Formats: sequence, structure tokens, C-alpha cells
Amino acid sequence: MTIVRILTCITIMYYCLGMSLTAQNNNISPNSMAYDMPAYQQAKEYLDNRQYPEAEILIVKVLEKLEEADRTEDYIEMLNLHAKSIMHQWKTDESLAIYNKMKVLAKDNNLNELHSNAIQALVVTYRFKDSFDIEEKLILEGMKLKGLPQKDYSNYYLSYGEIWNRKNNIDSALHYANIAYNIDIEINDSISLPNTCQTISFIYNNQKNYDQALSYLIEGKSYIQGENNYKQAYFNADIANVMLSIRNVEKAKYYAEEAVRISRDNNLTSTLSDKLSTLASIEELQGHY
Repeated sequence: MTIVRILTCITIMYYCLGMSLTAQNNNISPNSMAYDMPAYQQAKEYLDNRQYPEAEILIVKVLEKLEEADRTEDYIEMLNLHAKSIMHQWKTDESLAIYNKMKVLAKDNNLNELHSNAIQALVVTYRFKDSFDIEEKLILEGMKLKGLPQKDYSNYYLSYGEIWNRKNNIDSALHYANIAYNIDIEINDSISLPNTCQTISFIYNNQKNYDQALSYLIEGKSYIQGENNYKQAYFNADIANVMLSIRNVEKAKYYAEEAVRISRDNNLTSTLSDKLSTLASIEELQGHY
């Protein structure tokens, strides 16, 4: 695997992880017993400000009260935030245990949307752990659930396309990814479209179809609002990688520098090193050692 493909894969992994765990945001149903609890409101504020250890402590207290009151649906919904607060502390195994508990309870109580929320979080987490067989089983389980929001089915089709891409079955990969794309277009899901376009681009990039890869990156980038939005950094890095593949070094350097700048502006320390590596590869091609 070339350095460009490695860096592209890492970029998409971080982006998908962030998208999945934040797409379900930190809100709960207004009908939940927890909604007006000061502990939940403070925990939400902590989550919104990425103060995850502080949020975890309060969420545990809320869960105890919900369990005592036998509020099963509210309890399951709050488990999602509990797992999220732990996942963002990189305690992967602990978060997996909570998401699996959430999945079982939601399934047993026929709460399909909460069941789906748990599955989607598990899919991303197991992918991060390279547990692809488990990931595929979860995707198929999610696809069978009835009455979900369309965006959930889009997520499953896109993830299934990625499964087929890893199996090097490009026709199937593009088939399922394009179903996701069409759903996103139909419901005008500007939040999901960047990720969907980026994934389709990645499939084309692996096949060295750089024109199509670049086309989907540019389209995906167009759905992102704000020139300094942190998501721009991921797309600029990917565009730089494609430009590097076709040896358009000047444009590759421009997009790589933009990716580094936006990463620094948004304190994306976890992925900044990848973007700096891309920039270093470009400067090496220019003879700057």
C-alpha cells in the first residue's frame, strides 16, 4: 500500500469516527425524565465543550436515577451518551461494552431507533479495531430494522459499500455507496453528503480513477459550510493526496498547506501529524529535504 493510500485511509477513519459519534449529537428526547435534570443539562454542556471525564461522572448519576425510576427507554437513550463520553476518552473496550448493552436492551424492548443508534456506533468502533467480520454482521442487522429514519439506511448502505471495497469487489462497493448517495440527495442531507462523497472518492482512488475521485471530493467539499470549518481540513488533505497521485505537485502543496492551516486553527492535534506527513511528501518531491 502506498503512502498516499495509507494517509487517505487514516484520514477517512478519523473523519468517519467523528461523524458517527457526533451525528447523534448530545440531545435527548424532551419526553425523557432526564431532560429537565440539572445533572443532564450540565453533562450536555460538558459534552458540547468536549469535557468528557466531567460529563461521564454526571451521566452515571443520571443513569442511576433513571434505573431507580424504571424508565427503560430513557435509560437506554442515556447509555448512548455514557458510551460516547467514554469513547472520546479513548477507552474503547469500555465504550463497546456499554454500546452492546444498549443494543441488547433496545432490541429486547423493540426500540428500533435506539437499536440502530447502538449498531451504528458499534460499526464504527469495530471498524476502528479492524474487527471487520463483526462490523459486517452489525451492518446487516441494522439494514433489517424497520421504520428507521432514511439517514440510518444511508449510513448502512455506505458502510456496506465500504465492506465490499475492502473485499475488492468494486462494482458492489459502488452500488451500495451510490444507494447511500441517492438517499442523501433525496432527503437533502448536507451533513451526511460530505462523508458519502468522500467514501465514494476513496473507492475510485483505490482504483486509480483519479478524475472521479477528485470530482466526488470537490462535490463533498461544496456541502461544508464555512471556509475554516474543521471538515475542510480532511477534504483538503484528500484532494492533496489525489493531486500528489497525478503528480500535480503545486496544487497538492496548496491543498496540503490549507489542510495543515485549518487543522492548526481548529486544534486537530490527533490528525495534524498525518497532514504534515502529506506536506512533507510533497516537499520531498520538490527536492526540499
